[in-house]
Amino acid sequence: MKIRRRPRVLAALLLAALLPACSQDFFDLEMHLGREDKTRPIAIAVEPPEAAPGDSVRVTLRYYTPFPDDCTLSWRLALDYNAGEFAPDYVERVLLPLDPAPPTALGNGLFAQEFWLALPDSALLVSSAIDDPVSDPATVALIRQLLPLGPDELPDKALVESLLATVTPEDLATQDPATQATVLAIADRFACRVLLRASIHCELDVDVTRTVTVRHSARLGSENANTNPQADAYEVLAIAHPDVSWADHASYAGVTQHYPLAADGPVTEIPRHADWTWRTNSSAQSRNSNSSCTTSRSSRPPPSDWPVRKRSCAGSTPN
Repeated sequence: MKIRRRPRVLAALLLAALLPACSQDFFDLEMHLGREDKTRPIAIAVEPPEAAPGDSVRVTLRYYTPFPDDCTLSWRLALDYNAGEFAPDYVERVLLPLDPAPPTALGNGLFAQEFWLALPDSALLVSSAIDDPVSDPATVALIRQLLPLGPDELPDKALVESLLATVTPEDLATQDPATQATVLAIADRFACRVLLRASIHCELDVDVTRTVTVRHSARLGSENANTNPQADAYEVLAIAHPDVSWADHASYAGVTQHYPLAADGPVTEIPRHADWTWRTNSSAQSRNSNSSCTTSRSSRPPPSDWPVRKRSCAGSTPN
């Protein structure tokens, strides 16, 4: 099996390892992509993972389906939501339908869709994650340092949003350090998340969700702004034994072959064995912290003409 790196072709074997570490996770840990009759979401990612109201983020979806002629996609954005009775479910409110350009076929049942999403100006005002008036004691104490409020007066959300929206990074740079710190602290705390949902309608309906943080932190240069981790090491593990789980893979170190992948390196030749376990493994370093993450996925060997290339992580769960 040859693993090549062509700009427009992404094989699910590597994508399943790279993107879930830094975007939404899916329940199935093993995928028989290219050898099954199921539609599978591979990854949904947002870059950057947070933005201010009115700013835009780039949304990327990758999925596999053996029924491309029968598939349609629909998207919507929920400006307000909360967890339902069961953890995977959400109660969504203030729904905005989205109409991005159609997905692009990458070959071998793989599809990609990418578009820019403009976050509504009203996102922070609509969300029930922030009380109106603002009641969080720490946030109110910070706001009192900038605005004249009565002893028992609480600021409404529109007032706080107006305060932050009218501040530019250039204006902030002219302020004294104490004022800068206060403004950034308010921006960090005055936040919500919106819920992005893609519905893939094929032989069955598959919903994929992704949250996006909305606040002014990144726009104003806060060190606490969320950033996506950058995948910096990945490899394919070929284990000479069938159906080896990741929890047990260390026990098979003596019969495991490692194939590191590099974006600018030569073509990596990986032999195929029908009864082996193939795992993809990646590690990622956060760009704004010292933390790192590691992910692994298993897969049956994909068709031999599925080339893959190195990709950076493209999503993270907001703090």
